[in-house]
Amino acid sequence: MTPSVSGTAFPTTSPSGGGSRPTASAPLDTPTPGSVDQTVEAKPQTTSSPIKLKSPYRAAGVEVALTSIRRLQMKGMGPGEISGPALRITVRVSNYTDTAISIDSAVVNLTDSKGRVGTPYAGSPARPLAGTIDAGRKATGVYVFSVKKSARSPITVTVTYEPGAETALFVGNAS
Repeated sequence: MTPSVSGTAFPTTSPSGGGSRPTASAPLDTPTPGSVDQTVEAKPQTTSSPIKLKSPYRAAGVEVALTSIRRLQMKGMGPGEISGPALRITVRVSNYTDTAISIDSAVVNLTDSKGRVGTPYAGSPARPLAGTIDAGRKATGVYVFSVKKSARSPITVTVTYEPGAETALFVGNAS
């Protein structure tokens, strides 16, 4: 037996002003159930050829650029954060397509010259990419990673602005 669901997604206000109450409507579509035994085809993730830190990545009407890389001293405030030398990286994503793109799932990572993954800082001045970029518009995010001074030549920064998009691979010296 398949359960049926009816009602509206949002309550409506009664004419008497007595508050909100659901109203009847057509049944909602019931999602098709899956199975834990089901195999889902993996989508390949591609990565660009290495790009210089100061050069933009361009593909499919989108441009990703590291507009600023600054050295700073950070004070660890959150879980896993360690006080010490860090890099502040400003990432700009420009949308030259005809449709909006979501950057809510954007991922930015850093690997130092020793192959260690940079530990991200969550507090200020970090301000990750988020939201939607309308056609012809740009968005900027700030990422801060713990990186020892002796491990900045070279660094690797990867940026994936949305799931399924090619990952931009930036490489260069940040010392």
